[in-house]
Amino acid sequence: MDLRKCFDKASAEIGVEILQQLGLPEAIGSTVLRFYAMHEKYFERDGVVAREGLRVCNSLLQGCPMSMILLAAQSVTWVRHVKASVPTAELGVYVDDRSLFCTGAKSVTNLVAATHAGDEVDRVLKWQKHPDKLRCYGKGKGVKKHLDRCADVLGPYCVDFVLLGVFRHHQ
Repeated sequence: MDLRKCFDKASAEIGVEILQQLGLPEAIGSTVLRFYAMHEKYFERDGVVAREGLRVCNSLLQGCPMSMILLAAQSVTWVRHVKASVPTAELGVYVDDRSLFCTGAKSVTNLVAATHAGDEVDRVLKWQKHPDKLRCYGKGKGVKKHLDRCADVLGPYCVDFVLLGVFRHHQ
């Protein structure tokens, strides 16, 4: 799963609040929030740049180390909620990319439940999965048929996938 416009949708305020609950000192949190309160974007088109910047309400700066920490804090909330809802689910998260893995007799049912649990957090964070990058993969007798029935939730079935440079293929 890939998150659509993740840095543009992520909230510095939510990230700081989560980090403070995890022990971030108030002084650091307020410094980060002041930085983002002054955040402006300048737009360019056809070589012409706007004279004035626009204040940004919800956005993290790509390339900023603190943005990665703020995003990670929000991702931890997603992970914790999914794991609490479906303890057998295995998750892989890297910035704005996510993978859910379930095995066993109820793997497809658990995968759908884990996806729905993650969607609950995404709604609160105002995050959206990129529909063009949603895929499911599975192997075993009858798994494809079950995954195809859940394509509206899990995305279309594919015979291979790449996870952080690891290629898997099933025939």
